[in-house]
Amino acid sequence: RILEHRMTSVLNVDTIANKAGSGPVALTKQVAAKMHFGINGSDASIRQSFNVSSTTDDGTGDYDITVTNAFANQMDDSGLAMVTGGGTRFGRYSGGDTTTTVFSVRAHDSGGTKQDAECNGAAFGDLA
Repeated sequence: RILEHRMTSVLNVDTIANKAGSGPVALTKQVAAKMHFGINGSDASIRQSFNVSSTTDDGTGDYDITVTNAFANQMDDSGLAMVTGGGTRFGRYSGGDTTTTVFSVRAHDSGGTKQDAECNGAAFGDLA
């Protein structure tokens, strides 16, 4: 006869710090987005964000996203996942102003014509 004993544990905390208690715990063998954004296509206003300080509308379908905490390398060396709203629109890095604190994205149709579109994205990489 096998007896089975099950326990349920709940961990509720406000902060988890490193051993010294002075900083956040490092993720081990895991990757997390270091920045994410959701902007309106008409004026680049921020709808949602993490580690984003501001956005700029550089013209039809061109946007700059400025981060609060800089990346270790130029941001187009980081991984970007991005989607745009509406039909056959696409989003991508557009080069231009891309640095460790600003990256440029572009929304365009399947023929490459820039279009204003809602853009949502996340970037992965190391912070400075």
